Amino acid sequence: GVKPWLDLYPVPNGRDLGNGTGEYIFATSQPTNEDYFTTRIDHIFSSKQSLFGRYTFDNSSVTIPGALPILTEPVTSKEQYLTVQHDYIFSPTLLNSARFGMTKSNPLDYYITQFPSSDMTFVPGQPFNGNGGQLTVTGLAAIGYYLDPRGQKYTNLEGSDDVTFVRGAHSLKVGTIFKRMMDYQQAVTAGGGLFTINGGLTDMIAGKSSSLNLQWPSTTSNRDWRQNLFGAYIQDDYKLRRNLTVNLGARLEFVTSPTEINGECASVPSVFLNAPLVGCPLFHTSKNNWAPRVGFAWDTMNNAKLVIRGGFGIFYDQPLPTYWQVPG
Repeated sequence: GVKPWLDLYPVPNGRDLGNGTGEYIFATSQPTNEDYFTTRIDHIFSSKQSLFGRYTFDNSSVTIPGALPILTEPVTSKEQYLTVQHDYIFSPTLLNSARFGMTKSNPLDYYITQFPSSDMTFVPGQPFNGNGGQLTVTGLAAIGYYLDPRGQKYTNLEGSDDVTFVRGAHSLKVGTIFKRMMDYQQAVTAGGGLFTINGGLTDMIAGKSSSLNLQWPSTTSNRDWRQNLFGAYIQDDYKLRRNLTVNLGARLEFVTSPTEINGECASVPSVFLNAPLVGCPLFHTSKNNWAPRVGFAWDTMNNAKLVIRGGFGIFYDQPLPTYWQVPG
């Protein structure tokens, strides 16, 4: 029946909105916790060779209050960062810096509703609470969330190398970078049912519904993405005159088309398509992303009191894992 669901809404204690509903005002708290530490090491092997390392761990949680006293949204996050850099001076004019980095991120977000009975559900065998269940009634606060729980396990492994060579008026820099990105996305799409009543409180009391959406029990919204990034650059800082330095360079960078370890990909490459295309890859990798850079610094009075700087560059926005989302 509809009564247990109506009982989830408290009696209004604020303004009467004139349509059988009213405001409910209450005070709440938002407990927040964070524990983190950072450790660092610096070691000089010799006048030519040194090593630097840093590791950071961050574990946090916050319980966000909902629109009703029975609703809460716990959010947790665990982050890890590692950086290691090795510098080697081959000569007074030649320096090499090699770096390795790792980033691990694991956020989790879900909703909790304090139900008077565990039997309250829209889909038999699918618990409403914390399993992608949501009741949406026009004019009332929504209960639950249909994309829930939502989590992510993101890992980024990165290696790079930079060489600096100075000769005469030239300071030449060349470098490369490689990133391996692994992104496991977890979400439930209306697993407990998305029950929508567009007619507001009147239709709810009458037991009328507008729609019920749910995820097919044998399907999953989880996706495990893999993607690589390659980059290389060259730059020359040329001291054309004592008071004029010119910067000339170019960068090449591209990412591979993401793949899903189970081949569960879909995309809409054109707004004129009525249905998505199923399958990987999502796009063809473009390796011709040349990006020139030009700049200058002019000390107009030869005393560093008035320096004019300018530059021009072409930059490419890479389609990174941020754009790959689980079905909603």
